[in-house]
Amino acid sequence: MSKILVVDNDPLILKFIVDLLVPEGHEVLTAENGLAAVDVLNECIPDAIFLDLVMPHLDGYQLLEIIKERQELQQTRVVILSPTASEYLMSPSILGAHACIAKGPLQKMSPHIFSVLPGKNELAPELSETVLGLQQIHPRQTTRELLDAQQRLQGLLSHIT
Repeated sequence: MSKILVVDNDPLILKFIVDLLVPEGHEVLTAENGLAAVDVLNECIPDAIFLDLVMPHLDGYQLLEIIKERQELQQTRVVILSPTASEYLMSPSILGAHACIAKGPLQKMSPHIFSVLPGKNELAPELSETVLGLQQIHPRQTTRELLDAQQRLQGLLSHIT
């Protein structure tokens, strides 16, 4: 089956996806942040990467940029697992990903995870323009405010010489 890398700072999500995919015959590697993921990517080329956007050290946005720059990862399917999908409605293709799954109840995430796995069929084009699982979650104002503050901080840091 497929070799899959899961990048998330939430140990519950890592365990959930390992427990979901290993019995199906997939080899699942995990990384707790973007820096650890870079180390894994230096050792192997996965068929798919599931990654969180909000992580310490090297976040998912920064990791996406690294993935896009590496020629050997061009055929790797990248799926965003986002706890902030309802706060920031986004098109996965704009971010450079093939699909996006909103983090929500684990049982409701399972079919979405299976629907985006690499296999014999190509990923449906509409999956790169929508966020799967949004109907199970609702926007949170506090999360939106924290994300806005983080974005302002990143903007300031990027302009420091």
